[in-house]
Amino acid sequence: MPMLRAFVAPSCCALCCVVVLLSLARSAHSQPRLTTTPIASGLHTPVYVTAPPNDPDRLFVVERSGNIRIVDSNSGQVREQPFATFDDLSTDTERGLLGLAFHPQYAENGLFYTYHSNAAGDIVLQSMQTSEDSNRADPNSAQTLLTVPHAEVFHYGGWLGFGPNDGYLYITTGDPDSTAQEGKSLFGKVLRIDVNADDFPDDPLRNYAIPASNPFVADEQMASEVFAFGLRNPWRAGFDRATGDLYLGDVGENTYEELDIIPHGSSGQNFGWPFMEANTNRGIGPIAGLDLTGPDLQYDHTDEFGYAITGGNVYRGDHIGGGLQGTYFFGDFITGKLWSLRYADGQVTDLVDRTAELQPFDGSLLQNPAGFGEDALGRIYIADFSLGNLFRIDAVPALADADRNGVVDLGDFGILKSFFGTGSKWEQGDFNGDGAVDLTDFGILKDYFGTMSSHSSRMPTPEPSTLSLGGLALLGLAVEWRRSRLDS
Repeated sequence: MPMLRAFVAPSCCALCCVVVLLSLARSAHSQPRLTTTPIASGLHTPVYVTAPPNDPDRLFVVERSGNIRIVDSNSGQVREQPFATFDDLSTDTERGLLGLAFHPQYAENGLFYTYHSNAAGDIVLQSMQTSEDSNRADPNSAQTLLTVPHAEVFHYGGWLGFGPNDGYLYITTGDPDSTAQEGKSLFGKVLRIDVNADDFPDDPLRNYAIPASNPFVADEQMASEVFAFGLRNPWRAGFDRATGDLYLGDVGENTYEELDIIPHGSSGQNFGWPFMEANTNRGIGPIAGLDLTGPDLQYDHTDEFGYAITGGNVYRGDHIGGGLQGTYFFGDFITGKLWSLRYADGQVTDLVDRTAELQPFDGSLLQNPAGFGEDALGRIYIADFSLGNLFRIDAVPALADADRNGVVDLGDFGILKSFFGTGSKWEQGDFNGDGAVDLTDFGILKDYFGTMSSHSSRMPTPEPSTLSLGGLALLGLAVEWRRSRLDS
């Protein structure tokens, strides 16, 4: 039967305890709970988010439908005019605008690189340059670096990123025709090229150079661009900017999803597709004698886990404490599951299901995580494909910041007071989520009173004295108690 909740006035002793604890508390929690903060909405099929080096105020969101949008990372405002628009584009099934990377010297040269499928479905890697308006690309500056014919509508890969240690451009491609084991095919691979030179001056479709340290430069059976191979559809990837390790979320077929990690300083890995799906032999090709690299993590196709991995990023920012440095966040596109783990010395540890924890703190939905990304400060973002929302992973040191003004203060106390005994929502003061605004929530407010919220960059304003705060708290509760007696 429904539970009826009536206002019960706290005893004088309990009330005094609450007032004293509230007014004296200034403690900060060393192990913060995580959440996701809504940053922007109204995006159309966002699949990736990134930022130029040393540009902490702007986010660049890749919309698969063909636009790159600029989001103010402080206000969340989406600029009405896109940074760049791609018209020669097919968006059928898995096609579209898929990747974006800024040159390491973007501040000096204005160069950035994109990965999309053209109207015929072919993969096009191109460079562009920013115009005199830093919020607009110059459409006349587009230059094709690489074109790969692609006749299918699926398995495009499409992630781009510059290595944090070598400055080369890394590219992931999917495998639409089961040629990931064929050395001359560029499908099902991680490619690595040097965009600062051109080894093919007579080839208008290859405007780049091959790094001398690429693993198959001297192998006539392999394309010299190949850095690693044997992948099915490495949908999203990301470098650990501190270590240089490369994390690949490779979407499986019928049975498994896998996470593959290429440690910094290594290359040439064969991850086994199409002969292997994760650690399982599919029985369709010879594996004897192959030097295969198994996944660092795999999970079954079930509703409990998921059906399409979305690779993420390693947290290297400084706005979340509690030892989260070096934590990798990733998810599943179909089920919306979100996880974190740690990787060191070739081993994955500390796998944590963060799905419930990383649901947006304001009650909005995070449904289909299509891409993760970092800003210039190392903060991690999640793009929701279906709903067009952008979220940031944050700590919640100020759990009781009900009015979201950046600090737990008298405003939050006023909100809790107003809904004491009647409220049932977080923004009404139900900070522990038990469906009632009660003394337990006063305890949470006490614990965080005076602390700064991770949802705002504003500094805390000076708080009133212990005596005045205690008096106001006592008076506030007394007024509410008296009002409840009169109403009854």
